[in-house]
Amino acid sequence: MFRKNGNLKIEGRFIPDNISSFFASLRTWIEELKCNRVVFDICIDYMTSNASRELFQLIRALEENQAIQDIILIWHYDEDDEEYYETGRFLSSRFENIKFLLRSNVR
Repeated sequence: MFRKNGNLKIEGRFIPDNISSFFASLRTWIEELKCNRVVFDICIDYMTSNASRELFQLIRALEENQAIQDIILIWHYDEDDEEYYETGRFLSSRFENIKFLLRSNVR
């Protein structure tokens, strides 16, 4: 769900057949987004390594969009999923202009 008011959300499992074209359309949309503030919720249960690279590029496009002044990324992970917690920490260390919130989902 991507809304022009800056509320963005990706959730589920990322194993699409043509991951590059899927993310290319999202990147284009983000590059053209004109709003001051973005809140991006990412709630991914599983993603392939290719999807992970594409997600990184999507976040990079968000950070590079000059129209957006304030970016909050909420990285959701299962409480017992160390790998996704570490992925969120890794991403937060790579982007200077994005405020990351790591949010544990208790099951």
